[in-house]
Amino acid sequence: MNTGFLHGARLPVALILLVLAAGCASVPQSSQQHEADSNDLVQPPLPVPRLDLFQSRADVPSFDELTRLTPAQERQFFDWFNAPERVAVKPHRRIADYLETLLADVTFDDQTRGAADVLASRHGNCLSLALVTTAISRVAGVDTDWKLTTRNPVYSSDDGVVYSANHVHTRLFDPTYETRPGQITLRRPHVLVDYFSQRPKSGGFTLKHHQIIALTYQNLAAEAIADGDLDSSFHLSLKGLEHDPANPELYNILGLLHKRKGAWNTAEAYYRHALDVGGERLVTLRNLERLLLARGREAEARNVARRIVALPDSDPFPLIKLGDEALQRGHIQIALNYYTRARDLAPYLHEIHARIATVRFRQGRLGLARKSMREALERAGVSDKSKYKKIGKYPDLAKSTWP
Repeated sequence: MNTGFLHGARLPVALILLVLAAGCASVPQSSQQHEADSNDLVQPPLPVPRLDLFQSRADVPSFDELTRLTPAQERQFFDWFNAPERVAVKPHRRIADYLETLLADVTFDDQTRGAADVLASRHGNCLSLALVTTAISRVAGVDTDWKLTTRNPVYSSDDGVVYSANHVHTRLFDPTYETRPGQITLRRPHVLVDYFSQRPKSGGFTLKHHQIIALTYQNLAAEAIADGDLDSSFHLSLKGLEHDPANPELYNILGLLHKRKGAWNTAEAYYRHALDVGGERLVTLRNLERLLLARGREAEARNVARRIVALPDSDPFPLIKLGDEALQRGHIQIALNYYTRARDLAPYLHEIHARIATVRFRQGRLGLARKSMREALERAGVSDKSKYKKIGKYPDLAKSTWP
């Protein structure tokens, strides 16, 4: 779910044809580990979810439902796809051309929607548009896959939930491509569909089908937390784990949910299981540290804090706190230094960009302040956008926005 556009901005769909020749390539060790099939891994014992704390939900959509078009939408597609003037174009290119037209007037928002809902409402996020691409390609008989370029962890900070951005793009494979005798093809010719960039990149790693499904439920579960619907988030998380029991973010979400419900033993078990499955992760370590501190287990919390410090990427939140303290003391440049370091670690956190905008306003550098406020707007949820928009119109308000 890339947040590189303002709410209400139009979504350009960037397309690039990649015709890849046969050749040799080595897969980095990290990619090999990530792409190992979760069914082949020996998983540690699962925590037992507290079903008694969450109301049942019968409305959890299946992935097939999320990637299904209405009959009218299918007819519209096939009328365009099978038009005589287009039949000479390869099927995967025709789909790409159709998407470029179809999604031109879709408005970005921060909700994950199924394919049919996106086309009916003309709203959606990056993952929603990947679901549209998958749905259309499926009815046309064209193979696709997804590439994930940025992780989508869920952070817990002072019992609030802070979301990072997750960018997905889709590859449409040429169904007419055939391997010649004796030829080894590492990657098939394809069109890369990137929903937020005029220059799509081919980086990231490929998701297997079960990981795609789990990622979709991960997004839905995180959004349900933001909406205060813990029951739906709980059942969406469990649904995602049915498809990918090696997804550490889903265990982290379940930890957050059980902590919110006061089941701290189960929350701790889920955090520790997420670490067992996914390795040392800042997201989960920070949540575990906070839980241990809240339970008065300070020595254990200090051990977790040392594990956090040892990670290659440090935690942005202490830097934000130090910046706030410096700003309160009137040390504007020191505060800016802390905020800039935090931004470099976590550029997806809108609060950091808003704080930098505040400092720039106080320095009288209005151009840089407006630029940072635009960055904050692009990454903020709906509830924060109105505040940031107001500050953008009335810069003096920024002086009292943060400490």
